[in-house]
Amino acid sequence: MHCILSSLALCTLPFSGPIDAGPTHSGPIHSGPTIVLPSTPHVGGVEWEHGSLDAAIAKAKDRGTMCLAYFWLDGSEQSGKLYQETLSNEAAHAPLSKMVCYSAKHSDTTASLFEKFKIKTVPTLLFLDGNGVAQDGIAGFIPLPKFLAECERIQAGKGTLRDLQYRLSQTDDESPEGIKARWLVAGKLLDLQDVAGHDLHMEK
Repeated sequence: MHCILSSLALCTLPFSGPIDAGPTHSGPIHSGPTIVLPSTPHVGGVEWEHGSLDAAIAKAKDRGTMCLAYFWLDGSEQSGKLYQETLSNEAAHAPLSKMVCYSAKHSDTTASLFEKFKIKTVPTLLFLDGNGVAQDGIAGFIPLPKFLAECERIQAGKGTLRDLQYRLSQTDDESPEGIKARWLVAGKLLDLQDVAGHDLHMEK
């Protein structure tokens, strides 16, 4: 199974102490660690929501699309790199504009969201459905070509949590296909930090 959440270049977020921001840029070219995600549409019409995540999810549900939640940390080299090289690239505007994009910069205000979704690394991208359930995710920096491929897969509903759960529902639990399908669902749940859900499927 392709576990995109086990991506490269991760910055660990310990919940019990200060966040390890990892290496930071020092040169003028890389002033990106202090990221300012625009709250109004820029080139390509991509708009980043900064207020309530629940409101962003509700907007996505009304539009019949997904909410892309971008969890990041000011001072994180990989957060800056992901935004500068991937998310703000003109080629990424098409898939991003199909979703409601939400910026969750780590702060006292958003700390509860990091806890809720068990975000352990920055940057992390979560693809949330209209009910706020994470269907897929990307942890760490991802190059533009791979990001575009992942967006295409996820927006097509292939290999997402819902897709894998549906496949499982169409199999006999005790058949080889059913066992494989159950493992795939368990793996996706673990990728999304749902340890209880993972354990439940593995105990069957």
